[in-house]
Amino acid sequence: MEQLFNILIKHKDAKDNHPVITANVVMANPDFKKINDSNFKRYYYEPFTETLKRYALSERVMEYYSAGIASKLFYPQFHGREHVNVEYWLKLLCEEDGVFRKAFNLELWGLGKEILPWLSNNIQATYDTLNHDLCKESILTGLDLFYKVFSFNSKSFIANNYIWSVALNEVLASKGVVYLQGMKFQILPMKTGERRKYCRHFLGQINRNGQTYGIRNCFFEPALTGLGHENTLKEIALSFFWKKPAIICSHRLNFMGSLNTQNRENNLIEFNSLIKKILIKWPDVEFLSTEELAHLILDSYKN
Repeated sequence: MEQLFNILIKHKDAKDNHPVITANVVMANPDFKKINDSNFKRYYYEPFTETLKRYALSERVMEYYSAGIASKLFYPQFHGREHVNVEYWLKLLCEEDGVFRKAFNLELWGLGKEILPWLSNNIQATYDTLNHDLCKESILTGLDLFYKVFSFNSKSFIANNYIWSVALNEVLASKGVVYLQGMKFQILPMKTGERRKYCRHFLGQINRNGQTYGIRNCFFEPALTGLGHENTLKEIALSFFWKKPAIICSHRLNFMGSLNTQNRENNLIEFNSLIKKILIKWPDVEFLSTEELAHLILDSYKN
């Protein structure tokens, strides 16, 4: 994080704003010991701040979070309480003692169809379930935990894997969430045996709860795609051509170096080049957090 912040802090827009990362945070992880003790019958979770205590070199993570927030380089928002489909995961753990049990013993769960082609749902998609009460409880407790950790409320939400029901928007609104991050299509929870359904959204759309939608239209994902900053610049140019804000999607995978230092070093160089060229090509550009963009959009409807 220090290297990432060092890049952000050396750049400023015409209004003296540094580039800011909206960090969409999952607030908790499964409590593997308690789940195991329940014989996989019940789900338990622990705040990610507790999980961090068991990992080497992580003692300064929250210190960096606080420093990033104070410097307006880093702004957390809510990405869910956990990043696992609880019902589906427990069902698989109870039904089979093979690969999911082995993964569980390593405190892992994120196995995909490339490993298990028979999976009917994405194990990572928390809200890909028709159990509204379970999702509601996860969101409400997750947002409360967000406030407990960061001392402010999240004004935006992005669902794991872009899957959530329309009914959950009202739950989010009740906790002050006004901006729904996502893609052009909201993926709806799927009933067994049915085809997947989608809801189309556009940037600035207002729903019946008074919430607006933010559509990701640019991507910086070199670790996943192998594409560097030049591809992102083309997407930004297209967004600006159509008079849209450039909402850039990137994942922390691009900046991780614990397993592969070259991944971090190469992609930080690409990231620095991206910001530098943005400022050269569009000198009047403004850097905004997701929350700032949300208020800009919503305020435009009041005038």
